[in-house]
Amino acid sequence: MENQGAKEADWRCQAASTLAQPFTDQTGFVFPKGSEVVLQTIVRRGSNQLLALLLPNATAMLLDTARESFVRSEELLNDVEKQDTKGGVTSLRHDSDAFDLIGYRAASVVFAFCALEAFANEMLPGGYTHRIERTDGRCAETYSAAQIERWLQLDTKLGDILPAVLSRPSPRGGHVWQAYAQLRDARDRVIHMKTDDRRSAGPDEDTIWSTLIRIAPPHDTAKAMIDHFLEGQVSLPRWASRYPIS
Repeated sequence: MENQGAKEADWRCQAASTLAQPFTDQTGFVFPKGSEVVLQTIVRRGSNQLLALLLPNATAMLLDTARESFVRSEELLNDVEKQDTKGGVTSLRHDSDAFDLIGYRAASVVFAFCALEAFANEMLPGGYTHRIERTDGRCAETYSAAQIERWLQLDTKLGDILPAVLSRPSPRGGHVWQAYAQLRDARDRVIHMKTDDRRSAGPDEDTIWSTLIRIAPPHDTAKAMIDHFLEGQVSLPRWASRYPIS
């Protein structure tokens, strides 16, 4: 653990608690009451080197990475200094910029989806169980929290489980769900990248490339789904109460 003292920890940090009373460390520095105590993780970088990292909140970190990737892609799209236009068709002057644009867009989609997966798992109470009736009606399957995380799809977590856990209406069928479904489908296409999906095509054909360019900001889609579940909650995750993007 590390005590942040008077400095407020980064909004993406996984805070453990706050000091109930002042604390003096081995150097004599006094940390005031209320200072955040944050978690660290130690990793071995090499045979003789250990690296201490502040433990991130996975939802916050992934959501922020999705946002940063999308912003970088938009900068490339909107930088007229890097563009040529011929016959009404705009192209990026440098191949590297074109590939960076697609890569940033794909990264934004994947990380936004991962942020939702992390959020759904994070909000599950440790002792929670979920019961699913089999379609043949012969029996039911009961899943523990750990089994939910491992075996159930994100659609089930967001559409059925989190509404029960957080006493919120299911987002299924609403505009938040429709945007999520587009994000999920884009993520699947990026991850599985079928041959036909990555072909050269005209402007009105559906390919993974056209989907990545036209998709709504993935981080906004993920955040809207998260906000649906956090609305009205008495206690918000630390990161959500400090989210820096309006």
